[in-house]
Amino acid sequence: MAIDLASLPPEPRWAVCIHLKGGHVARIMMPEANAVSLLEAIDGHVRAHGFRGWRRFELVVLNMEELQMVRLIPWQEAADG
Repeated sequence: MAIDLASLPPEPRWAVCIHLKGGHVARIMMPEANAVSLLEAIDGHVRAHGFRGWRRFELVVLNMEELQMVRLIPWQEAADG
């Protein structure tokens, strides 16, 4: 039995918005599971080590001292605004 991929609903996509000091904002568009995983990894690092040093995550390298806020917003909302 073949699956028609066009008939499947699209995977929910999110924008991970990384707010840094100085007003800089990085938006990374990704599938929901990856976005939640990245958010959890950043949260885990902050809880374990605080806002110190550089940290390499799966898709991004951050200077944790510059990090102010990380949030998830729906892809379409990020594209519109």
